[in-house]
Amino acid sequence: MHRHLLTMPPSDTRSGEMPLPTRTARKFQSSVSEGETVWWESRCGSDLAVPPRNINYTVGDLYIHRNTTGASIQIWICREPNAWQRIVLEYDDKFAPERVISGLSHPSFKDRRLKLRKNGEPSWITKQTCVTNKSRRKGAQ
Repeated sequence: MHRHLLTMPPSDTRSGEMPLPTRTARKFQSSVSEGETVWWESRCGSDLAVPPRNINYTVGDLYIHRNTTGASIQIWICREPNAWQRIVLEYDDKFAPERVISGLSHPSFKDRRLKLRKNGEPSWITKQTCVTNKSRRKGAQ
């Protein structure tokens, strides 16, 4: 697993400032396509209205915010330069029990779907991987 971490000091959320996020990048596991899953992550005791604008994000990046008080999660995707779009967390039943977000594909790699791993980390996986994983689970039963 290939990771790059950029850690920034936490902000004082009591003063109304947004928490400063950390950035993580993990290369796609497939040898078929180049690319990586990149996400920014923050935590604090409340939800965010929008991700901070003072980070260097690019198309395809994700922003994940975890509300430590309510244990909720918010996710945004950058679909076009300098614009975050909120993701509705609805999972595709076709790939259950995998947590693949329904109707969401990567802006640059159209064959990739967003999956939330058991540890909560995002992963852009191919649609074929979703189908293969489901078949393997059926065969193991």
